[in-house]
Amino acid sequence: MLADAGKRVSSSAVEVLHQNGLKGHLDYQESTHLEQFVTRFLLKETTNQLHSLQSSLECAMETTAEQTRQEKHEGCVRTERMYPVPDQNTCSGRISPN
Repeated sequence: MLADAGKRVSSSAVEVLHQNGLKGHLDYQESTHLEQFVTRFLLKETTNQLHSLQSSLECAMETTAEQTRQEKHEGCVRTERMYPVPDQNTCSGRISPN
C-alpha cells in the first residue's frame, strides 16, 4: 500500500517536472542571453546535486542490504546453535555403518 502511494507521488512529480520543463523550454527561448546562461547553470548544478544524492542513496541501499544479509546469516547461526543438526553419521545417537 505504501509502495503504491510512493509510485503515485513519484509519477505525479514526474508529470509536474515534465509540464514545467515544457513551459520552461518556451520561456527559455524568449529569454535574454543572461537569463539563458543562468538557466543552464542552474540546470547543470541541479543535475550535479541529483547525481550526488543518487550516489548517496545507492550507498545507503547497499549498506542496508548488506546489514540485512548479515542479520539473516547471524539468525541462521543462532538457530543452528539452539537446534544443532545431528551428525550425518549418527542416527538417534548411534553410529551408522558406512
